[in-house]
Amino acid sequence: MLSEIHKTHRRLLDQPCWLDEGMDRAPVECRLRKISKSGGKLSGPATYQVPNEFNLYLTRDGNVGRKCLVVSREGNEIEFNFVSGDVEKSRWLPAMLDV
Repeated sequence: MLSEIHKTHRRLLDQPCWLDEGMDRAPVECRLRKISKSGGKLSGPATYQVPNEFNLYLTRDGNVGRKCLVVSREGNEIEFNFVSGDVEKSRWLPAMLDV
């Protein structure tokens, strides 16, 4: 399965990203560690369980995002594939961004 995960070159990063848990919940800040055209790797808070399918936002305001699918987990790090292009802009309340 690892050969399937790493078919494209991944660029190393250390930048914030946000997972959408819905309108009534604040976005969960994670760290994007690697990214490629097909997916990437992120680390989340130690107590946060990333769902198998999720919307990943690359900007704090939720304007740039992708729908993702987890392909492997190790501790608080996950590897994921992008499963669709842009997702709709997040509906986070402005107050939620002040965390």
